[in-house]
Amino acid sequence: MRSKFLLVLCMLAANVIMAQTEEKGQKYRRSSLNMMLLGSDQFPMKDVVMGSWANYPFPNKYNNHSLAERSIDLESIVLSDKELMANGFLNDTLKTPADLLKATIKLKNMKYTTSDSSRAVVLPSEKEMYQLKINKIMAEKQIAKQMVAKWYSRNEKGELGTALIEERGVFSANKSDVATAGTSEAGEALLKELGKDLIANSFTTFTKIDFFENEPVARVVRDVAKQEVMKKLAGKPQVLIDKAMQGLDLAYDKAKDGYTLVSKTWLYQLEWNDTILNKLYDIWGNPAAFDTTNMFKMKFLGSNYNTSTILFSKEGRTIEQMIDLALVRNIDNTLAKLQKEYDVFKPKVPILSVDPITADIGSKEGLKGGESFEVLELNVDPKTGVSEYKVVGKIKVDKKKVWDNTYSMNQTKEVVLDKDGNPIPELTATSFKGGGSKMYPGLLLKQIK
Repeated sequence: MRSKFLLVLCMLAANVIMAQTEEKGQKYRRSSLNMMLLGSDQFPMKDVVMGSWANYPFPNKYNNHSLAERSIDLESIVLSDKELMANGFLNDTLKTPADLLKATIKLKNMKYTTSDSSRAVVLPSEKEMYQLKINKIMAEKQIAKQMVAKWYSRNEKGELGTALIEERGVFSANKSDVATAGTSEAGEALLKELGKDLIANSFTTFTKIDFFENEPVARVVRDVAKQEVMKKLAGKPQVLIDKAMQGLDLAYDKAKDGYTLVSKTWLYQLEWNDTILNKLYDIWGNPAAFDTTNMFKMKFLGSNYNTSTILFSKEGRTIEQMIDLALVRNIDNTLAKLQKEYDVFKPKVPILSVDPITADIGSKEGLKGGESFEVLELNVDPKTGVSEYKVVGKIKVDKKKVWDNTYSMNQTKEVVLDKDGNPIPELTATSFKGGGSKMYPGLLLKQIK
């Protein structure tokens, strides 16, 4: 099976290399992303939210690696006591009043095991329970295996291929390297190359959305604030108290008509290394072995919580449009924060032009101006065909020229005039300062934390 697989790789190497041009600019490899929604029946207007998720414009900085199933009902995932115990819960019984008090102070979730509540066991927190359920989803749905199967274009017969890797796997090399690509050594080098920069940079996000009416929260905030005002203004003239109360009622009126959308997103990366590659060699062409293998795993990187408020004061927008706008911006903000927090998840963006340096990135990715970026150049070893990115400079975002590429229901934006009354051209990319004379289109930018 190994020799057959290497033959396919050698053909792939020749096809990909021959597809390259002699232009100076380098094509670049994007990371791949699969996004899944953890559904719930606990929020209002569920159909609208689900529709917005289905129509979410996929982030163009990533390859769309979406699996067939894009949403899962989180409430349908139930963890047994055996599963909870296997993950370290329900094992330690709290037997003394001191133990129970300590757990209460730490806000631990507890399950009492006696009628007089004298004994209890610790349950997972809400956050821990989400994590456990996601782990169960990944195991039962075999998310990692599905990710790999999609990479290798697995068909209904269970056969693996290289069509998707060939499509995405831009192997930067000169046409003169075609001859060496025909050897088995070059084929293995190519696989490692693609595995390092393509398959290894495959991610899945799980997003849970909670949707709340603003009115109950706004009312509680107003009532508590009124109580505090009454205490502070006790004995003061009634006119001052009335004015303060009117201000609080006005704030309540502005905040009550709408909803608040809270998203919780967990980020996972596909585990991929030489050991897994070698095992894949061995089962290439054996569908039954692929079906039963458990070598593919996902590793947890981190999570992010994000909140968006939807008010009905915007004229000309339906509730469906406003929910759609809030969801898109919420998820965009979440991805931008995860990109800043986790270096491996940061997309590499090519330079579009120089003098000034511009790139297809903007406020949607969290830019406000002044952020620093490394400039990367892809260098290929002519002997092995293996490439690596090298830092060739650093640049900063021009604070006056940050592209507003956030999602909008109305794509026509207000015309801005200069001091002479002439319209200022709308930005279509973000500009950068610095870099020097060695910059050219095609070099890649990666934000520095």
